[in-house]
Amino acid sequence: MQKLRIFIAILLITAALALPAAAAGSPGGVIDAFAEEHGLTEDNFVCGWQDIATGETYYLGADEFFVAGSMYKLPLCMAITDQIAAGETDPDGFVEGYRIADAMRLAIVYSDNDAAQALRQAVSADRDTYRERLAAYSGYEMSELPEEYYTDNRISPRFMINTLRWLYDHSGDYEQVIDYMLEAHPGHYFKLAETAGAPVAHKYGYFEGCLSDCAIVYSERPFLLVAMTRGVPNAEEVLGDLCAEMIAWSESAPDLSGAAAVLPAALGAAGLIGLFAIFPRSALAILAAAAQLVSAAPASVPESAAREWTLSFAGDCTIGTLHEWQGTQARNNMLYVMGGDCAYPFSGVSEVFENDDFTMVNLEGTFTGETDRRGKEFSFRAPVEYAAVLPAGGVEAVTLANNHTRDYREAGLADTVAALDGQGVLHADEGEPLIAELKGGLRLGVAAFNCVERDGEFAVGDVDGYMERLSADYVKLDEAGCGVKIAFIHWGWEYRSEPEGWMTELAHRLVDLGFDAVIGSHAHILQPMEYCGGAPVFYSLGNFCYGGHSSPEDYDTAIVQLTVTGGGDGFAVTGVDVLPCSVSSSAGYNDFRPRLYTGEGDIARVLEKLRFTPAA
Repeated sequence: MQKLRIFIAILLITAALALPAAAAGSPGGVIDAFAEEHGLTEDNFVCGWQDIATGETYYLGADEFFVAGSMYKLPLCMAITDQIAAGETDPDGFVEGYRIADAMRLAIVYSDNDAAQALRQAVSADRDTYRERLAAYSGYEMSELPEEYYTDNRISPRFMINTLRWLYDHSGDYEQVIDYMLEAHPGHYFKLAETAGAPVAHKYGYFEGCLSDCAIVYSERPFLLVAMTRGVPNAEEVLGDLCAEMIAWSESAPDLSGAAAVLPAALGAAGLIGLFAIFPRSALAILAAAAQLVSAAPASVPESAAREWTLSFAGDCTIGTLHEWQGTQARNNMLYVMGGDCAYPFSGVSEVFENDDFTMVNLEGTFTGETDRRGKEFSFRAPVEYAAVLPAGGVEAVTLANNHTRDYREAGLADTVAALDGQGVLHADEGEPLIAELKGGLRLGVAAFNCVERDGEFAVGDVDGYMERLSADYVKLDEAGCGVKIAFIHWGWEYRSEPEGWMTELAHRLVDLGFDAVIGSHAHILQPMEYCGGAPVFYSLGNFCYGGHSSPEDYDTAIVQLTVTGGGDGFAVTGVDVLPCSVSSSAGYNDFRPRLYTGEGDIARVLEKLRFTPAA
């Protein structure tokens, strides 16, 4: 009889505790059903999941080691962070031409292999030592790791779940790493699920048909997720769908805080009395454990996990060539150098642009077949089909407010607008501000204005006249509910290294009006930036992808990235970064393909020209 009573008591407790999970289905059941639905097997798919609040964990192939691709860059950057905290590594020091702090961002956000290799050398030049250092967060003993972990960069779900858990439990130590994971590759891999509104801090990997991702998912009940595939068709969509399903499950499963009420309701008063009568000490222990489970509130999203967007801006882009060079087969003709490959011009920086949330440049030229042009020294054009260069390079938007989009009169401008619309490229012009709806709920507004070659309409430096026009555009953006407003201004004199006094006055008045940042163009070289009331002002970003000159005197340029943070309570520019670049990937001449600088001297020179300091 005693055994029977114990059995009944345990059965009642088990049933009561199981009620919430049974009501919603278990995470393991969701993952198993997902794998079956998508034709995934142990040969091509492994997975790990963990509830952050309760520690409940589920694996498919916990210790199966799959090719990790770039996922290894997460523990790599964690190891570097630990070395910095211990005073063993200087974040402002350089290794293999990379500043350590910059290399970490490139490795996580853009999965830059060269930057990661530089970081690897900073950990250890010895392969085994380096790999053992990365395994420090994995929960594995070194003797448990297979040889292919060292030789073929293979990692298991348990390895990455434990690494993510260490990262989450020590978030304060790795805040910058988590910020980079939140910034990385929006709209892809697990981040396809961000349409569900849950921030995803992830590090993806790809190598020869093996796609993987690992993430901290800040849903209403935050969880860790790892999935690794090999040879799975549409693997990226599979990863995104899996994350979306687990977000949906986590947000529909009952809140564990209701367990205190579920247990008495399930057992009833008599059941509880009988439980204490049968097995008082064990009953108290079990109820205490249940209370502890109830008190384990779901982890809150850290401040660094607030929804963020990365906005990229670059300078003068002339996709085409001079009127006189049309049809020539020479190195000074950008169209000839391209050879019809629309992906070529931005191929050196497309990874940056494709991994942000929005990219905008100054389009200084036309897409038209018109030949009737204004009487001016320099006129630029390309056939309308070359508008495809912009989306092929990850550019979402352009400003048309400059002194070259009307080189072929209004007909040329109309052709350009039609070509941009045909490619889905947004555009801003004076009186026609741009409004972009970004994933995650940010409505971005850009007002554009051209101060150059106004044919007597304005005196040079007529700040009051400029402000009258720009104020009207600001009102349009404000009435449209834009959370962030940018002014993109074409102004000043060419090849002057400092802004004019009237430019500074205009910029300050624009910030006072309410613009969150000011971006400038026209000088063809970099000019110093400044902060006005906390708002960044970049007076000139110089040339960027520039078909107007085959041998410029100055090759330095930059990509400016603004970090926007916010949500329902409002939005703000919370970070400013600069990626120093060259207008050319070749030395000594312009091959019309900008690239990121990696050399210490080149990076320092660009930052000095801009007098750049990160936002406080």
